[in-house]
Parts: sequence; C-alpha cells; structure tokens
Amino acid sequence: MIGKKSSVMMAIRLSGLCLAFAVNVIIARTAGEKGFGLYSYIYSWLIIAYSSMTIGLQTVSLKMVGEYMAGRQWGLLRGYVKYTQLALALFSAAMAGCILLFSISLDDKVYGARWEFAAAALLLPLYAVFMFRMFLLQSLGKSIEAYLLGLVIRPLLLVILLAIGFYAMGITFNVLTLVLLDIPPIVLSLLVITYFISKAMPPECQASEPMTETRRWIDLAKPIYLSAGFGVVLSQMDIILLGMFAVPQEDLGVFAAATKLATLIPIGLISVNAVAVPVMSRQWAEGKMDDLQETVSRMSLFIILVTMPIILVIIFGGEFLLSIFGESFTRGYTALLIIATGQAINAFAGPVGYIMNVTRLQWHASMVIFSAVMLDLTLNMFLIPAYGITGAAISFSVSMIFWNVTMFIVVANKLGIYSFPFMHRRVANES
Repeated sequence: MIGKKSSVMMAIRLSGLCLAFAVNVIIARTAGEKGFGLYSYIYSWLIIAYSSMTIGLQTVSLKMVGEYMAGRQWGLLRGYVKYTQLALALFSAAMAGCILLFSISLDDKVYGARWEFAAAALLLPLYAVFMFRMFLLQSLGKSIEAYLLGLVIRPLLLVILLAIGFYAMGITFNVLTLVLLDIPPIVLSLLVITYFISKAMPPECQASEPMTETRRWIDLAKPIYLSAGFGVVLSQMDIILLGMFAVPQEDLGVFAAATKLATLIPIGLISVNAVAVPVMSRQWAEGKMDDLQETVSRMSLFIILVTMPIILVIIFGGEFLLSIFGESFTRGYTALLIIATGQAINAFAGPVGYIMNVTRLQWHASMVIFSAVMLDLTLNMFLIPAYGITGAAISFSVSMIFWNVTMFIVVANKLGIYSFPFMHRRVANES
C-alpha cells in the first residue's frame, strides 16, 4: 500500500508536524505564557480567516486541473488559475482591510492587541494565495515539492529566524515582532512555489485565452467547504472563546501549549491519511468493499500502534513535556490529559472522516461536525466561566469524542465498514 512517493509524503508530513511543534516551543520560551497566549489567540483568528477562503480549493484544483490537462482544455485551465487567484487576492485584501479597521478600534479591548492584529492582517493575503498555489502545484503533479514548501521549508525558515534571534543573539521577541517574523518565510516560499508552478504549467496554457466554469467550480467545492469549514472552526473555537471570555493571557498560553502537545497524539492518523486516502477512493469507485475494509483495518492497526506509545509518554511525561515550553506551563497538565483523551479517541476511531468524504457521505459528515461545533460552543458557554481552561479542555474533548463516535456509527451503518482493527471479523462471525 505504501510506495516510494507515499513514504516520502508521510515523512514530509511528520517533519512538518515536528517543525510546527518546534516553532511553538521557541515562541513560548521567548514570549512566555502571556505572549504565547496572545500569539496563539491571534493565529487562531488568522487560521479561520484564510481557511474561509481556501477550504475546498484543494479538491477543486485536483479535479479541475487534472481534467483540463487530460482534455487539453488550456483556456479553462488558465481561466481557473487566473480568476481563482484574482478572487482570492480581492477577498483576502478586503478581509485584511476589515481586520485593520477592527484593530484600529480596539483600544484596550482584546488584550490591547491593536498592532498585533494589524500585523496579522498583512499576513492574510499572503497565506491565502500561498495555500492556493500549494494546491495548484500539487494538482500539476508536483505533490512532493508542494508539501515540502508548505509543511517543511516555510516553518524551517521561521525556526531558523527564531533560533538565531533568541538563542544566538539573546533577543526577547514581543508578540508584534513574532507575527512580523512570519512574513519573510511566507514571501520567500511564495516566490519559490511560483517558480515551480511556472515550470510545471504547460506552455500551451499561457498562450490560451482564459475561460470559466464558475458555477461548476463552486458546486464542486460546496460539500467539502461545509465539512472542512466546521472542522477548522472546531479546532480553533476553544482558544477563541477563552479570549472572548477575557481569561488571563497566561491561561491562554498554557491552554495553547497543552493543545499543541496533544495534537501530536493523532500523528499516525495524519501521516497515514496522505498515503491511504487515494487508495480508499479508488477502491470505493471500483466497488471493492472487501479491499476497502482491509485497507481501513490496516490503517487503523498502524494508527493504534503509533498512537499508544505517544499516549503513554503524555500520561507519564506530560509535565516534563509542558516544561519544554517553560516551567510555568506545567500547570496545564490537567488540561493536557483531558484534551489528550479526546485526541486519543480521534486516533482510535480511525479515518472515519476521510471514509465519509471518499464515499460521498460528505453531507452526513458536515452535519456531524456542525453538531460537534454546536456542542462545543454550548459547553464552553457554561464551562469556561466556571472552570477556565479546564472547562475549555472538557468542551473540546467531549465534542471530539462525539464527532468521532458518531462518524464511526454512521460509517458502520451506512457502509458496513468498521474502522477499528479486526472488528469487522467479529461482526461477521456474530452474524
């Protein structure tokens, strides 16, 4: 199931996760609890902002670019690239302008982060265009180069800048400087990825008049936009609500550190999805349900074998791992264990979300994730005022468990696919 290219893709994803973790550790150590809390809060809003414009573009790009190149429809290919980038640039610039206006009106509200939000507004168009170009390069058959630039090179450049400043030169960065430091890596990565696209794009495309199929592009993106969009909101909602309830910035920092650490638990799920999702999609299209079940079972077994040691390390070494961010972060150990519980169930449930997407159950997936978002929101409204970051951790974990268990049941009932190892054999024997 795992070829050479798939193995490289898995290695890139794992490297990207490790580099992202390193970035957060260095920022936490240089900015402290308070600064890291504000930095994480700003980036949660930034992630939601640029994701609102780029969600669905990967699916549309993979389908449309492949189809247009196979059919030598150069005008439609050029039109898709040109007008998608133009729309992204206009929408992201407009949204950045709104953020700038919002930041000007802040005064002492939202932790007084006027200039920090203004700096994040500068990043928004860069992130939006970069994400699209990353998807475009992938669609042109350069997946390794695309993911290498997006997941490894860009964060590696940021790690180098932070390490030189903090460890070599002894500079203590404030949050504004930390946000601005993200501009050089994203600009450089954007220039490099543009060069790769120019080399990969067929010369016939540049000589063609741009044409459009706007309605078709939008219709294709809709199902993915809903499920993936709710997923992004759910991943960032807790820290945003903590900020809206004006919990101390130090608590925001501790919660963010616990969240980043717990995100390492489903590393097996994240890495194997890059390899197996195309396989599952092909098996479904060919009607090979037994093969699909076998693929899912092997994936799930691999995920559990990778996940169990990570869980044990977090349970018994969680306080030490939090201390890597700084000694004061160890008070987030309880929140870490609670969040880790939800992430463990997320991993053990297997690739249920991806199964629903490749088997045309996107609408069901959207409804499940929307329900999880509403559950998380409702719980946070009651638990954050009473219990602070522990309440946010409980809300996140309960909604994560609800999401995965519900999807597991839907996949089993609708498709007869069981995403827990060997469970399908037990069900078959009992029936």
